[in-house]
Amino acid sequence: MKNIFKKNMKWYIAGAMAAIMGTIPFGCTNLDETVYNQINAEDFYNKPSDFEAALSGVYFKLLTTIGNVQTEESCTDAAMFPVRGSGGWYNEGKWISMYTHQFKAIVSQTPMQNVYSNYFSVVSAANGLISTLEAKGLSNNYLAEAKVLRAYAYLRLMDNYGGVPLVTNAVPDIQNPPTRNTRKEVFDFIESELKAAIPLLPAKHDATSFPRIDRYSAWGLLAKLYIGAKVYNESATGTHDGADRWNDCIAVCDSVIKSGKFSLISYYDLFVPNNDKTGVKEFLFYIDVPRDIIPTKGYLATNWITWSITDPIKSAYGLKNAWGGISILPEFYDSFDTINDVRCTQGILAKKQVHTVATARLNEPGGVIIKNKEGRPLYYTKNFTVKSNGIAQNLDTAGFRIWKWKPDPILQGTVPDAGLPVIRYADILLMKAEALINKSGAGAGDNLINDVRKRSILTNYSDKTGMNLEDLYWERRHEFFCELWGRTDQIRLNHWRVNPSPTIDKSLPAVGTEYFLTRNTEAYTELFPIPGKELDANPALVQNDGYK
Repeated sequence: MKNIFKKNMKWYIAGAMAAIMGTIPFGCTNLDETVYNQINAEDFYNKPSDFEAALSGVYFKLLTTIGNVQTEESCTDAAMFPVRGSGGWYNEGKWISMYTHQFKAIVSQTPMQNVYSNYFSVVSAANGLISTLEAKGLSNNYLAEAKVLRAYAYLRLMDNYGGVPLVTNAVPDIQNPPTRNTRKEVFDFIESELKAAIPLLPAKHDATSFPRIDRYSAWGLLAKLYIGAKVYNESATGTHDGADRWNDCIAVCDSVIKSGKFSLISYYDLFVPNNDKTGVKEFLFYIDVPRDIIPTKGYLATNWITWSITDPIKSAYGLKNAWGGISILPEFYDSFDTINDVRCTQGILAKKQVHTVATARLNEPGGVIIKNKEGRPLYYTKNFTVKSNGIAQNLDTAGFRIWKWKPDPILQGTVPDAGLPVIRYADILLMKAEALINKSGAGAGDNLINDVRKRSILTNYSDKTGMNLEDLYWERRHEFFCELWGRTDQIRLNHWRVNPSPTIDKSLPAVGTEYFLTRNTEAYTELFPIPGKELDANPALVQNDGYK
């Protein structure tokens, strides 16, 4: 990770070093994995660079989790993968099932498997390092850093799957595979780990230390834990009757706010190449994408561009791929102020496309008009069809596209050099606002919500008053769409178990069977199923209720 380690410390070397230290099995349920000890730990951990080299292996595993954004966002009210006219993106119906919440635990449904295994790979890597440091009697900022990374992975696992195995030993006992802990037990573990780590973590947060985990990262994760407490500690899935932690959430957010180290910056500067430099003042927890180490990986958050755009856009910007898949749902687009909100005008491709090399943005005056395959100006249309049997009448241009991350012309065909902000200062402000509204009613979070609104509404801005949880929900969705927390926000703020308006263009001819008009609104869908592959590998695991 750029700026994390000393200049002569290449990340892939450090990651490889951590991987062969003899303590890191890379898979929670692959219990028969052989681990080879090739480095004597007694000869290591004698200077800061040793710790940093070992930590880099955990950060490297964190990179794999960026690809989970597509899975978690494709089941929300913001975006989906419509099937194209040739049958592209049908993929055995797995992307349609994400939209309709018809989740299955089958092995071939890779989105579910990847989310689970990617986060457990972070747990596994962290466990190896934590066990080694604790065995040496060390209790320092490096140990705290590893525990925060593990706590983050467990927060995401608990959020998606409910109760999961709490595995903290470096090498699982193959004779006694881990069973599932309750969601409450995982919640308590995360809280305890974060609170214990905070005093050991540095209070420094600037360009020389970012994006290392610091105490602000841990506070941000605690805020996420507390804002979701009523869901995470519920008596049964969908009841949301757990004890609230509004006061704790407010206190943690205030710790970040009063530090004076964070502020809101220009929205579009959060998603440009090298946003680890432009976003320091707003990012609390950030997953870096080092161009010089892994320039062509397909799981990066910034690959939203590739997942969404079509060939004419690819050609105009010199990008490597254009998969033409995911599109913004029409209703989500309509929920914006589509004229004045920069999050829409600069984050979603709509209507005629203009290529301007100087700014690498579209829909701006001047520049070169991008042409479609027929040589006419390229237009994306807002509506598209969704069919139950995978047959559709969707042209490549059906559905507005995601343009939240700015293309990087320097790369000449590789993915943009921009990382994923996991927790931003805007999120801290909106979480505090949400807790205040829950405590004191509509209007209690107005100042905080307006602080976030005003940096994105460029013209005709005016403060709103009396905002309630519904207002806050849409502010969160507009602010954080296609980042990481859409599904979580929908569940917590009661937008998950509802049927959105039909996302179809009924003027198009119907082909095949019925339109997909409804979603599964059963409570059990608020948790993903435990992947079948994990159940097969570990007979001690039990499937979530509602799934066969």
